[in-house]
Amino acid sequence: MTEPQALKDAKTSTRRRGFSDVVGSTAGRAIVMPVSALAVLYSSTLITQQRGVEGFALFAIFISLPYMVPVSDFGISVSVTDTLATKGKESPEFSFVWQRTLVVLLLICALTIAVAAVLALGGHWSQILGLPASPDTELAGLLMMIIMAVGIPLGAGQRVLLGIGRQTQATLFASSSGCISLGLVWMCLSANPSGYAALAAAYGAGPLLMQLLVFLLALKRLGKTPWRRQLHPYTTRVRIMRLAFPMTVLTIALPLTYQTDRVLLAHFSTLVQVADYSYVSMYYMPLLSIITVGSQALWPLFMRTMENPRRLRRQFRRADRLFLALSAGMMAGLILLGPTATGIVSNGAATAPMALYIVFGIMLVLFGINASSGMLLMDYGGRKVQAFGALAMLALKIPLSLFLIPIFGATGSVAATLLPLMLCMIVPTRLVALRKISKEVII
Repeated sequence: MTEPQALKDAKTSTRRRGFSDVVGSTAGRAIVMPVSALAVLYSSTLITQQRGVEGFALFAIFISLPYMVPVSDFGISVSVTDTLATKGKESPEFSFVWQRTLVVLLLICALTIAVAAVLALGGHWSQILGLPASPDTELAGLLMMIIMAVGIPLGAGQRVLLGIGRQTQATLFASSSGCISLGLVWMCLSANPSGYAALAAAYGAGPLLMQLLVFLLALKRLGKTPWRRQLHPYTTRVRIMRLAFPMTVLTIALPLTYQTDRVLLAHFSTLVQVADYSYVSMYYMPLLSIITVGSQALWPLFMRTMENPRRLRRQFRRADRLFLALSAGMMAGLILLGPTATGIVSNGAATAPMALYIVFGIMLVLFGINASSGMLLMDYGGRKVQAFGALAMLALKIPLSLFLIPIFGATGSVAATLLPLMLCMIVPTRLVALRKISKEVII
């Protein structure tokens, strides 16, 4: 079989799955998420019962550390999805991209662990997290960074499944991580460790194990083809870095924007505010993941149909309606059921204000509005637009947080994200996306 024919067959196969992978990954996340979310809530209940509200706040800071540190694959693995969607797994381009990507990601992993160890030995994690100096804090920082670092090369497996239209399978595995974490946390609590390092590591090991399973599944799907040795043109090497640069900016700026609230609260507010934020975030994050995980399948779908404007517009509008309705329903559920859930999980010890549920709910809707536009702009030009928006959003969000947190606490930290998110990301991304699919820009 010639290479063009193999590529044609691969595109035909993935196009048949088409929008079904979007619906499948969204539905899969929505179906499995409640079970996993209940497991996460029960983990939080166990920790609150044994360590109190402030103890839970400390635990929440540690487990969120990997999301706050701007270290990831730096967009390198984006070329895996792009090349699979456009060239197919049989192509020499993908063979080169896959091998080179794994080498780079392993180097990032090793460097991250080395830096984390230096910070721990120097006693710097306590300063970074705004916590009293403690060997347990340094150990917790080191362990969580090791877990995050190992997950960087393993995350390439999800990019493979996304590129070949098998995002649903990756979603089902990833969505089960809360149950694994619950079992590990329960075993750790039974051993009654004196600090929080072991608890945080037990919780973080759940997602890491699921990443390993997804990576192994991706290797099985790829077979032996991507490991063959071939001479590759220099232009292919340049293309990897060219594709990665805007995504690198996004992988640094977005975590600093969305995941630094707990640390800012620890520095400029109280642990009670950190706890309030963490309790509501426990419901918000699984709901948000339904949008983010489900919409990811739009990325290769849109890339494969760029040459067909009519089909592209139809897919875009269909996805737009799906994620807007979904996010609005989840906002209502968060506001109506969230306070009751917090009371149950904390055994009445925590009472987050209703305003905190509302601002988190509004953010869900904003992400729902941006889901289709963001995935349509995952080509190189679109990623540049989003990278500039992410930098502007970060530059506006941090000073706004420092102003609002001392006044409104946890509610202020979330509210400080809403205006930058709307002005710097959603509006420009929406306008460019609509211009891309139609000559008339209608919001």
